[in-house]
Amino acid sequence: MKKTFVILSYWGPPSNSTKNMKKDYEFGHVTPIDAESGLPSILAAIAGIEPEASVIVVGVSNHKAYDLKTQQKVREITGPLRGKIDIKVFSYREMTRVRDILTINGYGELTKYVEPGNPSQVKNLGLLAAGIAGAEIIVLVDGSNLIDSKPSLDAAAEKIEKRLEDESIIYGVLGFTRRKKYAGFPDAEGCLWDEENTVKELYARAGGSGIPDGERVDFGGCMVLHRKLFEKVPFDPFIESREDTDYMISAKMNGAGITVCGKFLATETGEYDEGGEYDRFRKDAASFIHMRKKIRTQGENPGGFTRVYITALQPYPGKFLESGLIPRIRSSAAFLKSRRADTQADGFSGKIDDILSKIESDYEKEDDRFKKYGDFAGDWRRLINRLPDFKGKVFG
Repeated sequence: MKKTFVILSYWGPPSNSTKNMKKDYEFGHVTPIDAESGLPSILAAIAGIEPEASVIVVGVSNHKAYDLKTQQKVREITGPLRGKIDIKVFSYREMTRVRDILTINGYGELTKYVEPGNPSQVKNLGLLAAGIAGAEIIVLVDGSNLIDSKPSLDAAAEKIEKRLEDESIIYGVLGFTRRKKYAGFPDAEGCLWDEENTVKELYARAGGSGIPDGERVDFGGCMVLHRKLFEKVPFDPFIESREDTDYMISAKMNGAGITVCGKFLATETGEYDEGGEYDRFRKDAASFIHMRKKIRTQGENPGGFTRVYITALQPYPGKFLESGLIPRIRSSAAFLKSRRADTQADGFSGKIDDILSKIESDYEKEDDRFKKYGDFAGDWRRLINRLPDFKGKVFG
């Protein structure tokens, strides 16, 4: 079956602009609008791996002031390929058209979902663009990642519509991303970021092998999804990081067959930028808490859902969703502060303490994360099911 690659391309202000500019949207892997992008290489690789495939490039900026320039930049890059491959751009103008269509047709309340706010919301834009284009099988790839090879992609794609042991049909396959080890982050036992070995274990169980020295594999960054899955299950917009991990959980809760393939690999081509240690600590800890609370509250929402147990999510992400999550987060905070000699001088220690306080408060708050996501997913289905009829008006 024909595949559609959905490439998420993130852009920001020029490289000479101040780093203290307030961002409208928060996501990493941002390419300055005046810099060389890895997008041409990624598109060329796709043309070599799957020349008959369609491509949708989702171009977003973390500053609204650069929305139009992002649109122009992505069109400049994709222009030479038009006529050679089936390629579409979904950026500022296309998003504006979608919002206008929804408003004119009486669905103005859904326009808030057609905004790039965080990585989850950008990935939902990718699903939305694929839905409008009528795609059946999509290969969703983070913009700085390069699919390793055709055999790597085929290993994942051939699993689609096969059956799992529980008789559910596979409509989603998640892969792994190879990247250079980033220096300085704690991987010690008992720390929040003791994930390298945990993900490595999942990678091996899923058929992966051979990690070169100086590299690590992270979970996600590339996935193959069938329309029957992405029309039903969106990414959770209330999570700031680990969105691929959370998507796997959401899919399982919806009774969808989703699996992991260790042979399905992408390689990160750009710099890994998560905005600093304390920012990464905040996002990761908050995301694991969100996933745990969503699993914990699912039992309060009967009807039409499949119960997901943490024990079925081992080794990853189950290890980070267990009852010892808060002590793990605290030990991570202590580790981060202890290895920084200048924690007081640059306010690092205070920032970590502030984040820890907010995280613990969030953990104790009684809120139904499962229902919150479920309400959004209901709106999502209303949104995506109404847009394919307007394909010509969006991409025209």
